[in-house]
Amino acid sequence: MKKNDIYKGFKVLETVDVPDYMATGIWLRHERTGLEVFHLLNDDAENLFAFTFRTPSEDSTGLAHVLEHSVLCGSERYPLKDPFLQLTNQSVNTFLNAYTASEHTVFPASSLVKADYFNLFSVYADAVFFPLLKEEIFLQECHRVELDVQGKPNIQGVVYNEMKGNYSSFENVASDEIERVALAGSNYAYDSGGDPECIPQMTVEQLRAFHKKYYCAANCLVFLYGNIPTEEQLDFLEENVTSRLSDGGKPAELPEPDFSKPMPSSVRAFGPADESTLEDGNVVSLVWRLSDDIKKEDIVDFSLQMSFIDELLWGEDSSPVARDLLATGLGADIAPQTGADLHTRFPSTCFAMHDVEKSNERYFKQAVFDSLRKLCEEGVSPDDFERVSMAYDFNIREVKRPNGNPFSLSLLRRVLSSWIFGAEPWKLISHRQAFEQFKKKIAEHPRYIEELVRRYFLDNKRVSLVTVTPSASW
Repeated sequence: MKKNDIYKGFKVLETVDVPDYMATGIWLRHERTGLEVFHLLNDDAENLFAFTFRTPSEDSTGLAHVLEHSVLCGSERYPLKDPFLQLTNQSVNTFLNAYTASEHTVFPASSLVKADYFNLFSVYADAVFFPLLKEEIFLQECHRVELDVQGKPNIQGVVYNEMKGNYSSFENVASDEIERVALAGSNYAYDSGGDPECIPQMTVEQLRAFHKKYYCAANCLVFLYGNIPTEEQLDFLEENVTSRLSDGGKPAELPEPDFSKPMPSSVRAFGPADESTLEDGNVVSLVWRLSDDIKKEDIVDFSLQMSFIDELLWGEDSSPVARDLLATGLGADIAPQTGADLHTRFPSTCFAMHDVEKSNERYFKQAVFDSLRKLCEEGVSPDDFERVSMAYDFNIREVKRPNGNPFSLSLLRRVLSSWIFGAEPWKLISHRQAFEQFKKKIAEHPRYIEELVRRYFLDNKRVSLVTVTPSASW
């Protein structure tokens, strides 16, 4: 396919060579409905598809999460109680799932068998565009009232109980609190999964209205990967999706943030714990919002720079800042919340430690800043730079199947990190060339990394000290 070609109503917006994955990227848009498709076409027999919808959180009721569950509980062509479980038991898929993020919902599946692949594709396409959304499905997946063995009323629901489990984890609550502080004033401050205190406020009418608003062709991005010809996949989409839609709807507009209020200098919050952990186990962190707006043309450089610097500063215990903070004895170890979140419109990063005594909390911020200043003054050591460079270069070349899942899932996430926000879908998947340019820039400007650390950390006023403490009464 070539740029400006039209096939079954789909116009080719661009074709690009993606040598990192021995693939050709083909980006198309259906002219009548607005449905977008990006196919990474190569010789991999493990084909994957994913329907993605922009679904920005409007509150913490978990509307997008409940809808993700509900659409997979019966549709026009597959009016079964639970076709998803039927697929799980009968398909030879290599991946089958769905997930909800703060601004989008994704429905991916993959298979090595072509007939099975298109069967999965058919069930998922019908589910997302033509679900039944019966009231009994809402009661099953969202919330309902039941009587327990003592005859007392209690709330039940698949998503409700799932999120109660999420909120029973101290580490999850600590991570959520850090994100809320960094992104307060944006839709990311809401819980896209749903807060158990808010979920029961949702109605089935709201769920159906949410589907009508967001699950439309103009708001849908279809990612394809593998060796099945693009034309054959477009034939499928034309027969099973676009020909059945009277119109494409409208693409979702991601809400603009209100960052007029400065981030608080410090925040104290609490999370769940049993009595044996009341005196320790807290997480103390410094969180920075790195930018209020990343321009499309800067997304590649920014993502590469910050992921590299994040690994350099505190990617492991031997990294400069992590090493300095462990040496102070302020905390027991580096907390899992440490690291950058570069997959949102407003990227942030965090350095966190476990078991920082209350009397030492006020010294934590100063110790982190002292370490960052020392690094800027003395410069990044050649050993640290070489260590991170080698690890980063190996990471972007390695073909991994984390937890046995398809490698294409990692490409899907990278593609969505730019495509969701209006940039070209291939922007963040060609890392090797970008990394070579990054190293060239450092060679030409020896203090380049130190300048970035000063800009994004030392001179950045968007920073908060966040302390999350275990509490039995939380």
